[in-house]
Formats: sequence, C-alpha cells, structure tokens
Amino acid sequence: MDNRREKFNNQTQSNMENPEKDSVPLLSLSGINKSYRNNGAKIEVLTDLSVDIFSGDTIAIVGESGIGKSTFLHILGTLDQPDSGTLLYKETDVFEFDKKNLADFRNKTMGFVFQFHYLLSEFSALENVLMPGLIKGLKSKEIRQSAEAILVRVGLKERIKHRVRDLSGGEQQRVALARALVLNPAILLADEPTGNLDKKNSKQVHDLLFELNDEYNMTIITVTHNMQLAEYMNRQMTLVEGKLVEIE
Repeated sequence: MDNRREKFNNQTQSNMENPEKDSVPLLSLSGINKSYRNNGAKIEVLTDLSVDIFSGDTIAIVGESGIGKSTFLHILGTLDQPDSGTLLYKETDVFEFDKKNLADFRNKTMGFVFQFHYLLSEFSALENVLMPGLIKGLKSKEIRQSAEAILVRVGLKERIKHRVRDLSGGEQQRVALARALVLNPAILLADEPTGNLDKKNSKQVHDLLFELNDEYNMTIITVTHNMQLAEYMNRQMTLVEGKLVEIE
C-alpha cells in the first residue's frame, strides 16, 4: 500500500508541476439527482452529486448498504439515467447520445463486474469472456487469445472450458471479472468484485486490478465493503445525504 500511495503522491506532484497534464477529467458528474418512488413516496437517493474522475484514478466507494452506492455506479456506467444533471466523458455529455450510440460507448469504454454475475450458465467460461468482443463485432478468433490469457490471469487456467454452471461462486466471480477486462476498457466499474472470494483469491484479484491500472492506466471505480481493497485505492469516498464525500 505504501508503494501505491507514494506513486499517487508523485503523480499528484507531477500534475501540479505540469498543469496541462490530466487537466480535463476523464469523467465529470455535475448536479446529479436521482430519486425513486416507493408506495407513492419519493425517495431521494442522489442529491446534487458532483465529482471529477481522472484517467488512472483508483476509487473505492464505501459505506453502509442502502446509501446509494450501486445507484451511483449504475449512473456512472450509463446503465441508469439521473433525473437531472450531466455526465461528461472527456467533455462530451454521454446522456445526449441515442440508445445505440450510448450502448456502443458503454461497450467500448467500460467494463462491468456486478454482485450478480449475469453469466450464461450453459456456456463455458471462455465463451462468456468472448461475449464483449462478439458484441463489438469482432470474430472469436480475434479475441480468443486475449480471453484465454485473462482467464489464466484470474486463476482459471484449468477451468477455461468448463460450463459456468459447474463452477463455484468464487470461480464465477472471476469469470465475470475476466469478461469485464478482456477488451482492456478505459474504465472498470465493479460492485463488490471480491465479495465471493476467499482471502487468497481476493488478494489475487487485488493484485490483478492494480497491475492493469499500472500497465494500461485503467481507471477503476469499485463499490466495496472490503476495507483492505479500499485502502489500496488512491481515493476513498462515501455517500452522505446523497452527495459523494472524499475520505481523507
């Protein structure tokens, strides 16, 4: 953790000395409001939420269940839309895209890991990991090598051809992570990515996430109750009365 903190501090100092570098946020949310109706009552979840996220950031969103962490992640990933407010990606308002262009943006730019894996149980681990590339229009042979390599990196070398239904919960979690990472997305959004993993496999996932951050400057935002993972992130945040608050 100390090495990553040192790296983050060095990057911060470099940005101060070179103000043009990373001066434009990768993602910028401004004035985000989101509410739901429950038995006729309006429930405010996010209230005038604003935050800037820069390329290469690693961010942990922590806090009690029910405070809006997953709602925030879904809006950030354009899976849900706010009642009001803007989400800019490199200064472009992505919610102005039509449905097709928004789906293309999401597929090309973001990788997702959810608490519920949404895997195809009758398909093999490899076939599930190939899916983002196939949706993108690539041929399976074009991405097969990358898919196999990422499955090996998440510790599933001996499970590549196994059907998902025959894998343990922890193995399924790692298939979902591999699927999210196979196209080297600029942004990884993860909801409890180590929630079903034992200590050994959890550490393996931690290490892989930070390797990818180092290798590709991948921006990682994760909702987690795993404080060990959160402490390794460059930034930790929580939600208070619908607003994101940075934890010092």
